Amino acid sequence: MYMKYLLIFLSAVVYISAGTVPPDTSRVPEFSVDEVIIYGETDVQRDKIPYQSPESALSKLSGINLISRGPLGMEPLINGFGDGAVSVTVDGMKIHGACVDKMDPVSSYIEPENLGKISTLTSHSGTGTAGAINFVTLKPDFSTPLSVISDNYYESNGGGVKTGTVVNYSAGDFAVRSSFTWRRLSDYSAGKNVYIPNSSYTKLNYKADISFRAFDDNMITLSYLGDDARDVGYPVLIMDARSAKASVISLGLAGESWSFVPGNNSLKLYYNKVNHLMDDYDRSLSEINSRIVMPGMFMPMTGWFETAGLLYGTIISDYESVFSVNLGLSNQISFADMKMISTTPGTPEMYLLNVGEAEEQSAALSVSYNREMVEDLYATFSGAIEQSFRKLVREDAASLNTIYEPDFTPEVQYLLPSFSADFKYIYSSDLTVGVQLSYNTRAPLFTESYGYFLFSPLDNSFYAGNSRLKKEQSVRISLETVRSFEYVDLTLKAFHLRFQDYIAGETLPGTQFWVGEIPFKQYINAGLAYSSGITASAGFDYRYFDGAFSVTWQEGYSEYFKDNLPFMAPVTAEFTLRFSEEKWYAKISALGTLKQKRVSTRLSYEQELPGHLLISTEAAYTVSEMLLLYLTAENIFDTYYVTRFTVNNFPARGRSVRAGLKFNFES
Repeated sequence: MYMKYLLIFLSAVVYISAGTVPPDTSRVPEFSVDEVIIYGETDVQRDKIPYQSPESALSKLSGINLISRGPLGMEPLINGFGDGAVSVTVDGMKIHGACVDKMDPVSSYIEPENLGKISTLTSHSGTGTAGAINFVTLKPDFSTPLSVISDNYYESNGGGVKTGTVVNYSAGDFAVRSSFTWRRLSDYSAGKNVYIPNSSYTKLNYKADISFRAFDDNMITLSYLGDDARDVGYPVLIMDARSAKASVISLGLAGESWSFVPGNNSLKLYYNKVNHLMDDYDRSLSEINSRIVMPGMFMPMTGWFETAGLLYGTIISDYESVFSVNLGLSNQISFADMKMISTTPGTPEMYLLNVGEAEEQSAALSVSYNREMVEDLYATFSGAIEQSFRKLVREDAASLNTIYEPDFTPEVQYLLPSFSADFKYIYSSDLTVGVQLSYNTRAPLFTESYGYFLFSPLDNSFYAGNSRLKKEQSVRISLETVRSFEYVDLTLKAFHLRFQDYIAGETLPGTQFWVGEIPFKQYINAGLAYSSGITASAGFDYRYFDGAFSVTWQEGYSEYFKDNLPFMAPVTAEFTLRFSEEKWYAKISALGTLKQKRVSTRLSYEQELPGHLLISTEAAYTVSEMLLLYLTAENIFDTYYVTRFTVNNFPARGRSVRAGLKFNFES
C-alpha cells in the first residue's frame, strides 16, 4: 500500500523534466513548514488587525482545527489529531498542560503580545506521529532604542475586554523586552442570542526577556513567561478551572565563537511548571445531584506538570547546503489527584490518585541535511532518535493500577526513531512540486500509561492507563504543487497518514468495572488506522486587493474498531477578500461546511451535524504611524451552529463585534 502512494507521488515529480530556470542557490528552500507571522510583514501574512488570541492565529494555518471545551484553552489539532500525536513546544522547549481533562493546552499559556510566529511541521522527523506546533516567542530588538506597542479592545458578546502592552528598550549591548496582557470575558451567547451560563474567565499573561551581546556578538538571553487564568467556566464539562498557572524560565547562549563546534551554535537551559485546579463548587446542587458522573459529590481536582531540560543545536551552512544537529535532554514529572466530597453532610470524603507522580528522563538527537541534489531538485533528509525512561513513582498509585491491569509495570522505556525525506522540484519560476515522506514514533502520554479513573466527556467513559502500551508509529506521504500566474497562485496539497499501534481506548469486558451507567475503558494499541486529505486553494493579488479560496476534504478510519476516526473535518470551503492601501484596510471572509455524515460512534459519540455558513468582516484605519483604529464583526448573521470540534455538541459563539485601537511608539 505504501509503495503505491510512493510511486504515484514520485511519478508526478519525474513527469516534469523541461523548461527549468536557474535556482537561487543563495538560499536553500525550507520544506513542509506552515506558519503564521504574529508580528512583522511577509508576502503571505497581510492581516493588519492584531490577533485576538493564539487560537485566532492558529486557525489561519492549513490543517489546524481547535477543540472547544469552553471560552478558553482550545486544544489545537493537526488534521484531526491532537495531544500526544502532535508535539507542541515553545521555542523548542517541552511543556505540557497539567489538567487530565485537557483544559489547559500549551496554546493557552501564551498571548500574541509575546509571539513572533507559530510554525507547524507535518513531515519532518521527530514531530510526533501527526505533526508538531512550535510557538516562537519574540526576543529584544537591539535596533530600536525605545518602542511601546499597546493593543486594547472591547467586544460585545460577553463584554470581553483586553489590554496588551509591549515595551522594548536597548542601549549598546543590552536590550530588554517585556509584555503584559490582561483579558476578561463575562458569560457569552451562542447564535440566535442563546445565553451560555458559566462561560466567563479572567486571564493575566506577562513575559520578560533580557539580552546581552557578549564577546564577538554572542548573545546571552534570560527569559521568563508567566500566565495566570482564574475562574474559567467550562459549560461543556462537569467542572470549571479555578486556577491555571504556568511559569517558564530559560537561559540561552547563541553565536558562532563560544563553542569549539563550527557553525551557529545555541545552548539553552530551561524549566517550566504548570499548576491546575478545577472544581465544581460553582455548579448548582441540583446539577451535581442529577448528573450521571459521580452524582451527589463535589470533585475538586489538582494537577501539576514539571519539566526541566537542555537544548543544544548547531547549524552549518553555505551557498549550497544546510546541516544541523540538535540534542535535547529533559526530565518531566506529572501528578494529578482528586477528592470526592459528598453533598450529604457527615459522609466521609474519598481520595483518588489520577496520576501518581509519573516521571520520565529522555535524551534525543536529531540531524538534518538540506541541499540541491541535481539541478533544480532540492532535498532535505532528517533523522532523529530518542531514548526515554519512565516510571510511576508512588507505590500506592501503582497498586491502584493493578485493579485494571493485574501485571502492571511501573517502569518502562521507549526507543523512538524517526526519519524523513522531503523533495522539492522547481520546474520553472511559476511551477514547483514537492513530495514529503516520513516515519515517526511517539511514546504514550503519562495519562495513557498511568492514568487512573479519568473521565472523558468525548465518549462519556472513564479511562485507565496501560503500562504495556507500545510506541505509536506513523508513516506519512504528502504531495504539494504550486502553479503561479501573473496575479493568481494555485496550490494542491494531499496527504495520506497511516498509524500502526494506534493508541485509543477500548471498553473493558463485563460490567463489573462500570461506574453506574458509565463504562470503563483502557488504552490499548489498536492496530492500523489511517487518514487522508486534500486541499485545493487559489490565491490572488492585484493592486490594492488580495484574497484566497480553498476547499478541504478529509477522512479517517480505524481498522481495529471498524469506526471512523473522531475530529475528521467535513468538506469545508473558505473565502477571503482583502483591500489594503496606505490608510484603509478591510476584509470579508466566509467559512462554509457541508453536512457531516461520516461520524465516530465507538471512539467518540459524534452525531451527524448540519452544514453552516459563517460571514465575518473587519476594517481598520491608520490614523498615523502611532495609531491604528479597527473594528471586527464575527458571525455577522448570528448563526446558531455546532462544529465537529466542540465537545458534546456545544454551540459555538454567536455574533460578536470588537472595537479596538493599537498604539505604536518608536524612537
